[in-house]
Order: sequence, then C-alpha cells, then structure tokens
Amino acid sequence: MNEPTPAKRDSLVDRLFLFGIRPLLIVIAVFGIGLYMLVDGILNPDAGYIFTGVVLLFLSAGLAYGFRTTGTKKITKAYFTKDIKAGRSGKAKKSFGHSVRGVVDLDNEYWTAVSDEDISEGDEVTVLSVEPDKVTLHVTRKKN
Repeated sequence: MNEPTPAKRDSLVDRLFLFGIRPLLIVIAVFGIGLYMLVDGILNPDAGYIFTGVVLLFLSAGLAYGFRTTGTKKITKAYFTKDIKAGRSGKAKKSFGHSVRGVVDLDNEYWTAVSDEDISEGDEVTVLSVEPDKVTLHVTRKKN
C-alpha cells in the first residue's frame, strides 16, 4: 500500500518570505514589553504593571501561534494555482543565479525566484514553473 506522503511543514524562512520580518518583530516587541512590565510589577509591587504584563504575554503567545499556524498553503490556496503564472514575463529586481534566490516583479507583485542561469538586475524573465512552496517562481532569461 502506498502511504500518502505527509505535507511539508512551512519553515520559519518560508513564512518570513511570505509575511516579511515585521510580524516576527511585532511578536518579539510585544513579548519583550510584556515581560518587562511583569518583572517590573513584581520587583516594584504594582498590580497594574503585573496585570498588563500578563495580558501582553498572552497576546504575544496568541500572535506567535497565529504566525506559526498560518502557512503559505493556507494563504496561497485561495487565490493561486500552480499553472497560473507559467509563461508570464517579468523583470528581475536584483541579481541571482544557481544557488541564490532573487526577486522578480511580475504583474506589479514581487515574487521570490530561482533560476538555473545567472540573471542580472533589470533582465526580462519568463516564468517556467512554480516551486512546490507556491511562493517561489522558477524563471529563465526571456528570449528575444
């Protein structure tokens, strides 16, 4: 019997490419402020600081859980299918190549991209396929 392969869990790097670094920084900031207020409220007995610190710690835990559970599959499923971008043309926003990811502008959206050849900033590119993570395009230099 063929066992279905388990779905690949999105890594933190996948989520950072999808959401950017801001949500992670917000979680860290809310956690830090909550921890500071809790410790300060305990050291200098102040019930308001203790309560606020606990609330912020719970809030940061909820934000972290939401960030962890909202993966690329959940976001891209609603508006994106694998073949919709294949064959479209865009422009490289920075240089990339064999083992380096780059960024391309495709229909006024910035996408993470990989290529089997060296692509320079400003080069016109054509999408060959979409990688399994559904947020990375496999591109080639556009043929004139």
